Amino acid sequence: MYLLIMRHGRAPSNSNDFDRILSPVGCRGVRKVARCVRKKVTKLDRILCSPLRRTVQTAEIINKLSYPTVPIELCDDLAPGASCEVIAEKLNTMQVEGLMLVSHQPFVGKMTHYLTGEILSIREATVACIKLKSFGLYTGELSWVVES
Repeated sequence: MYLLIMRHGRAPSNSNDFDRILSPVGCRGVRKVARCVRKKVTKLDRILCSPLRRTVQTAEIINKLSYPTVPIELCDDLAPGASCEVIAEKLNTMQVEGLMLVSHQPFVGKMTHYLTGEILSIREATVACIKLKSFGLYTGELSWVVES
């Protein structure tokens, strides 16, 4: 199976963290990444995203441009402060072949490291694809990364 783990697009930090929305540049970056990811991954079962506005917007753009039939599910566990162990436990209960998580730094970088041992600089509107058999410490292999 594979996991696409994505950091939300650029969002100005001039308001309450929960209410921050994507900037026009952030929307363009997410659209660019959505098109690239769709060429690499044709089937996705679910999109899980943090409930914060900028991650929901990011997931909606990915959904609309690349995976219109895939459900988006809000996941409070992906909000800032997310735990790799909690998310891995949750993901291990799901029956999926392809899954996308849309979340925040530092969680996106930490989860990538947790699953693969790789240390990456995950900028806004970046997607990492991890191939794995289960969700656990160093159980995956980094396949590719797409940046806006």
